[in-house]
Amino acid sequence: MTKRCLVVVVGLITLASISPQGQDVRAILQAASANMGADNLRTLQYTASGMIAAPGQGFDPIPARIGVPESWPRFALTNYTMTIDYTTMSSREQYTRTAPAYGNPFPGLDHGGAQHGNQSDPGLLRGGGFIDDPAPRQFDQRVNGRVAWDVNGGTPARQWSYLAGIDAAEYRQLEIILTPHGFVKAALAPGASPVLVPGGRGGVTQVMLPNVLGKYKVMATLEQNLVHLVQTWIPVPVVGDMRITHEYTRWRDFGGVKFYTDDHSHYFDVQDNDNRQYRILDAKVNVALPADTFTVPGAVQQATRPAARVESTKLADAVWLIGGGTHNSVLVEFRNFVAVVEAPQNDERSQAVIAEVRRLVPNKPIRYVVNTHYHWDHSGGLRAFVAAGAQIVTHDENANYYNSVMFGTPRTLMPDSLSQREQLLGAPIRPQFVRATNAPAMITDRVWGSADAGKVMEFYSVGTGSPPFSSHNEFFLVAYLPTERMLINADLYTPPAPGAPLPANPSQGVVALGHIIRQNNLNVAQHVPLHGQPGTHEQFTRILGGKVPPDSHGPLVLPLTTTSSR
Repeated sequence: MTKRCLVVVVGLITLASISPQGQDVRAILQAASANMGADNLRTLQYTASGMIAAPGQGFDPIPARIGVPESWPRFALTNYTMTIDYTTMSSREQYTRTAPAYGNPFPGLDHGGAQHGNQSDPGLLRGGGFIDDPAPRQFDQRVNGRVAWDVNGGTPARQWSYLAGIDAAEYRQLEIILTPHGFVKAALAPGASPVLVPGGRGGVTQVMLPNVLGKYKVMATLEQNLVHLVQTWIPVPVVGDMRITHEYTRWRDFGGVKFYTDDHSHYFDVQDNDNRQYRILDAKVNVALPADTFTVPGAVQQATRPAARVESTKLADAVWLIGGGTHNSVLVEFRNFVAVVEAPQNDERSQAVIAEVRRLVPNKPIRYVVNTHYHWDHSGGLRAFVAAGAQIVTHDENANYYNSVMFGTPRTLMPDSLSQREQLLGAPIRPQFVRATNAPAMITDRVWGSADAGKVMEFYSVGTGSPPFSSHNEFFLVAYLPTERMLINADLYTPPAPGAPLPANPSQGVVALGHIIRQNNLNVAQHVPLHGQPGTHEQFTRILGGKVPPDSHGPLVLPLTTTSSR
């Protein structure tokens, strides 16, 4: 708790509160640079192993509730190599990421971090980020100047953002500056304006760079002429200005250059969330790099940033699938309003969806936006719908998370449509929630007591039960349109593409949907996923086969009273 309070105070420091001590700062940085061997360091290549997490993909939005202090899914990291050219601010990061086996320590970590966050979570493979996929995934991520790209299967692809927020090239360049040697180089570079931050005690010095890459504040903690901790803030759609902290310990000498052997990184969410923990195995300085290591491929260089694209398909009367990207939304028209299922990714995506909603149904307000679960790629556009006047339909526990994290947080680095509207009004805008629980619920325009059945959208919870039927998320909704016989889901089931073979065994998500259907007697004809394209229930039934868990598993939906919202 003490550490968290300190971080908040530091984050509020302004330039006006810092005494100008430019010469003292440069002397401190020059001493650290000489001690660490950064003066003549041009290129650096190091290998590591350990753990890497999937930010914003936890099983529970507030992890302390399930006894896990940091619940983002964790993967074993091997074959890690980072190559940095400090003279051109270029880097290449390569590694293999694999879902861990329960009981096995993360590779290379021989102390408390070897099981960090796992021992109190017997289920282990909970959450998103493909934590339940046993296949190793290879990563090859590069940056050269303002161009970032990945190489997958030998094919380079331009990357435009990280976590649907910060520019990918800016993020990867920031990661170079967040290394100890990168920080002192940036702070001593011509035109830099490092300043001392008051509060350092017992030989500890804090230095801030106020305008890195033209907009980012980067702070470092130095002790004994070593950089032990570096932090910055980046824009993320769900969190706003999110703090990143890298802590460097266990320093060794590698060929005349001092280098840490432990790298422990946290992201600030509801609390400090573990993002990575690396054990450095070896480091080589001023290595000769192949000439094409950071050469930007022609196709990458010529790529242009794509605008958010939407494609709408009418699925039934007053129901449209709004796709065109990696994530879908579903528009449902009611008598006097419309509802949209899912606001994924970020403000830009939701603004495009909202524009398409108003084109398709121009004279009705967006009263509801339905949020299936809190994972950042499925909730990053909620603020845009709130700015448009919509209420958020989500599980009660997700609503608590959004109130703590998404609304009221600073968004100075990437103002979105809601923060811009708040600025115009001169007051914060708080969201209105329609809070679902573990019981079935609905929204409807039905006129009670009349013969007109109206439009109905029902909601069922997937994550409940003991143990839960889905390990993807604990507070997880699917939407069902009984008149249209459509079941809308996120991340549980994506129908195979036309002509693709059916999977030999049903996934956990398919089984979970099967139980929703069976226990609630849903008459489904079509499955509408929030990734991919719709499919028939006949196809779903063939994939599910006869797979059902035993009755002793417990109910998926708790038998509570059905609620409604007009």
